[in-house]
Amino acid sequence: MTKIIGISSYTGGGKTTLVRRLAKWLNATFLIWDDYDEAGFMTHPKDWRSWLAEGSSSNAWSVPKLAEDLAKLKKAKGLFQLVTARASQPHPILLLKHRSVTNT
Repeated sequence: MTKIIGISSYTGGGKTTLVRRLAKWLNATFLIWDDYDEAGFMTHPKDWRSWLAEGSSSNAWSVPKLAEDLAKLKKAKGLFQLVTARASQPHPILLLKHRSVTNT
């Protein structure tokens, strides 16, 4: 069974560095949330302050490509990440780095 470990922190909090180091140390696969956003595979609220004020519904976010990639890796299938041009192989540990949204 694949264990998914999510890493979240504020901007500049060292998430990417931590995920890359953990992946190397654990010989684990990792996915980076921001890669999906930057490649246009994500829809999300444009006004985060309003989104937070209205209750922060997770339904306002849609990342089907990330969900598809997670499902493939959980089913022990390898994939080629179009986002990063990197091959990812199934592993018992999958690291997911995502950004936090803060009301600042």
